[in-house]
Amino acid sequence: MKRITIEQFISAKTAYSRREILALIKKGSVYHNGHVVTSISLKINPVSDTIKIGKTAISGRLTFYYYKFHKPRDVITTFSDPNNRKDLSSFLEGYHESLFPVGRLDRNTTGLLILTNDGHFAHQISHPKFKLNKTYKVTLDKPFTKPHFQRLQTGIMLPDGPIVYTGATMISDSSLMLTLSEGRNRIIRKTFELLGYDVKKLHRDSIGPLELGTLPKGTLKPFNKSEISTFKKIGIAFS
Repeated sequence: MKRITIEQFISAKTAYSRREILALIKKGSVYHNGHVVTSISLKINPVSDTIKIGKTAISGRLTFYYYKFHKPRDVITTFSDPNNRKDLSSFLEGYHESLFPVGRLDRNTTGLLILTNDGHFAHQISHPKFKLNKTYKVTLDKPFTKPHFQRLQTGIMLPDGPIVYTGATMISDSSLMLTLSEGRNRIIRKTFELLGYDVKKLHRDSIGPLELGTLPKGTLKPFNKSEISTFKKIGIAFS
């Protein structure tokens, strides 16, 4: 059996995030064959080794899942919401319970999300090292001026730092396609707010080589062999 990290194992078998797993390890709450785990990178055999969080054993063979999901408008990118707003759990009945989203889209942004239980894969997708471009269609409340378009191409200083878009193409006088590799919170909306525009619609079309395509809203679809292959070609590994 292929050895994997304890992070990969716990991510695949539970709903804990990487940050939560690290916190559990720091607290001394994770055990491997009776010994306290001190490293999130510890290699284990998921079939023969005994893993516990506190007194609860986590066991069983691992199956990793990779889905693309078309997030509708007015949906929170979490699996529970204290304010009872619609969240991802509405779409995941019958799916593997430890799926989690890779990155986020804000409530009113639609489009491509990746759902997986592979923490190692998710970490790579989010890591700045890979600089995965993400493509968005932006619709504004009024025509976008040529001077502002030029500023967009050369870079804009936001309150939390500069942003440089790796691609910008006008579709109409008030809509455009943007490509960027950063994942700062609400970065596109903040960009246009600074320039004096209101973003009426924001839709993500792609993450790296993965495209949303014609997937209907609110629908999950497993990665196909071609999509897995395109990720592998750019150095993204699957568990």
